[in-house]
Amino acid sequence: MNRTKNQPMRGAPPSVFAARLIAARHAAGLTQFELAEMVNRNPTHIVNLEGGRGWPSVALLIDLADALRVSVDYLLGRKRRVPRAA
Repeated sequence: MNRTKNQPMRGAPPSVFAARLIAARHAAGLTQFELAEMVNRNPTHIVNLEGGRGWPSVALLIDLADALRVSVDYLLGRKRRVPRAA
């Protein structure tokens, strides 16, 4: 199946990813701006991801998980572990 950049990936809907991203960011005590700086992205990109508008690239997904100290599986909704604050 060919998919364009704006089509969702299979698996968890964007709302699950967005909710997990927000929860992990809050648990880490970070603002959207701080997270954006940590992963070298524009804050608008983080706002869009948290709003359920689009998916990160694999590289960004890994960077987000590392910055937030959670697993990629957690962000994608595959694990239920609640992230802990650093």
